[in-house]
Amino acid sequence: MTNLKEIEKYTAKLNTLEEKLADTNDKLLFIAENMMDILWMVDANTRKFEYISPSVERILGYTPEEMLTLPQSLKARISYVDIDLKKTIEETIRCKSNDIMSVEVEIPHKVTKRDISLEFILRITYKNDLPYKIIGVSRDITERKLIEKKLRESEERFKRLADLTTDGIAICDTELKVEDANETFFHVLETPNKILGPIKGNHLEELGITRSGCEKIMKAIERDEKRKFTVEYCHPVNKELCKLLYVRTKGYIENSKKKIAIILVRDVSFDLNYDKRVERRK
Repeated sequence: MTNLKEIEKYTAKLNTLEEKLADTNDKLLFIAENMMDILWMVDANTRKFEYISPSVERILGYTPEEMLTLPQSLKARISYVDIDLKKTIEETIRCKSNDIMSVEVEIPHKVTKRDISLEFILRITYKNDLPYKIIGVSRDITERKLIEKKLRESEERFKRLADLTTDGIAICDTELKVEDANETFFHVLETPNKILGPIKGNHLEELGITRSGCEKIMKAIERDEKRKFTVEYCHPVNKELCKLLYVRTKGYIENSKKKIAIILVRDVSFDLNYDKRVERRK
């Protein structure tokens, strides 16, 4: 009688665990099938898909069943992914690592034929120290890639325009170290690149603007003054005062959690008879 009661308790407990397991599986399946990204699983040895979430149809136009059989039209387009990842995967398996890997690939949409940019994020799992499954997520990054392309094109257009302007333009950090500059900036300051090397990282004083001039620029930036003012330029090699520069600045701009300042310079030595004034000093 006692044994019968114990068996009934054990059976009831087992049923409860099975119900909880089934409930958990239902929740996981619900999450997988309602995610915006594509969830998938591949056999690590045969490299065949074993599961793909329904979101693949929204992103690529193929049903999960079509993707599981991998249409010939897709095989040719994504076969190079295996080539790109082959060495990495083999090395990962050899080291028995489960590090996350990432690769970007373009796959044509079934209906529109438009290339969809996907980011594949994957990880290899192991069973009894042997490669078992490759599980991953594919994210649609088409819009992001288009924005990145437009941003690059915009930056290139801006750079071409900036190089044509008569004003020297420099982007500086809070210490007045140059982070970027247009070609005119080099010409205005007569920066001897062969001596100074890359301009990035050089302080304005190292590039020839006098210390008092740098102090005026720093104050103007901190006060967000938009008026023009003059500073003197001393050639960084012969150390002689040789130019008078008009400078315009703007207060610090927040850029990627970093403060930067934009500085515009123009040579006005001739306009203000600066050469004669220097001669009188001598």
